[in-house]
Amino acid sequence: MGLLSKAARTRNPAPEGREADNGNSVGVPPEYAAVCKLPGELQNEIIKYCNTFTSVHGIVLACPRSYDEEKERETFCGQVSRIVAALGSAVPLSSRHILVLFSNTIDRELLAHRLSKSLETEAPVVFQADNVNAVVEYIRPFLQ
Repeated sequence: MGLLSKAARTRNPAPEGREADNGNSVGVPPEYAAVCKLPGELQNEIIKYCNTFTSVHGIVLACPRSYDEEKERETFCGQVSRIVAALGSAVPLSSRHILVLFSNTIDRELLAHRLSKSLETEAPVVFQADNVNAVVEYIRPFLQ
């Protein structure tokens, strides 16, 4: 069960025999409406970070065109996940972009610079967000 499902059940319980309605999806708190159509793992990570930290930092990394999964023996997302494991988490946005989420205690510009140099890639978006909607707005262009 994803975080969105758990939040929907705990935040807006419906009277017995009826379903909660917040004006959007049935039983979904309004602050989570923006992530409803995102893949489950991405939904869960965004909600988890927004619920845990007052401000969330994020970096969108582009998968290098020259990246060879067979040579590297792991996906680009797997490699990024391994590198940022102690700092945050990495989730695929599409086949060409990865989202890295981490707390506001880490310098996002410095981390973006180091990741892009180490991985020989670019970071088209580096952001700070205070809520789920803001995170979704930053990553929306990279979801295709």
